[in-house]
Amino acid sequence: MKKLPNTTCAGWLDGDDLATAYASSDIYLFPSSVETFGNATLEAAASGLPLVVDLGCSGHLVKDGVNGYGCGSDDLDAYYQATLTLLTDDEKRAEFSLQSRQMSQQYENRKVMSQMVANYSHVYDEFYSKYGGHHRNRDKQYANKDSFLAGTYPKPIALALIEFFSYEIGKLLTVSFNGIPKVPRYNPTSDISVVAKYGRYEQP
Repeated sequence: MKKLPNTTCAGWLDGDDLATAYASSDIYLFPSSVETFGNATLEAAASGLPLVVDLGCSGHLVKDGVNGYGCGSDDLDAYYQATLTLLTDDEKRAEFSLQSRQMSQQYENRKVMSQMVANYSHVYDEFYSKYGGHHRNRDKQYANKDSFLAGTYPKPIALALIEFFSYEIGKLLTVSFNGIPKVPRYNPTSDISVVAKYGRYEQP
């Protein structure tokens, strides 16, 4: 990568150096297809950068044609055209920059935490108002002919029996294997009684 023309490899950046790098950029080109949530993409969006990213990886952070472009993992031409469009269209780049910044605000910590609390509150209220606080009432809503074949208890009797017998069989096998005498590897200097008991054999 260091041999690429017009390329600067900045190495590891964090803190103010990373923030300066984002703020000094015009476009965020990120073709990685192995990210999970995509924190780096979100950081770039929060810095007001138009995004050109992998659709399957960071696609949830880009609205194609609004704050950037999502490209297929192996679609090199799509990456090229998207980057070229943003490089040559100042107005679109400025508009995408604004949209990226606005999009990133929905992932601000307080908003994320508030939404999580709201989700939990909704589930809690529904559980008691709709199902009377009983799991069996909720389970009925999702029942079909193949549901809960082993019962509706957290640990059905069938599963408990399987676990019990598996455990007991495991103990028996352990005892059986432990009862097999282990023949020590022959050592010419070992006690003669060992050789007499097990017989001499050649080392592998």
